Amino acid sequence: MMIHSQPSRALLQTLTQLIDEGRLKVPVETTFPLRKVRQAYEHSQSGYGRGRIVLRIADEAESAFA
Repeated sequence: MMIHSQPSRALLQTLTQLIDEGRLKVPVETTFPLRKVRQAYEHSQSGYGRGRIVLRIADEAESAFA
């Protein structure tokens, strides 16, 4: 199911709730650190993807100090 809507606080809260409840699942194929954005882009253009590509903005260790 595809949802096309303008982002809003209420919509993001609803999506968060659905994800937390396990009623909405987003297929993630792979995750790249932000410093590998070029490889992530090249992977996205390969045509072989079967899920979303996620860019990590900060590692867990880095975000603990933020």
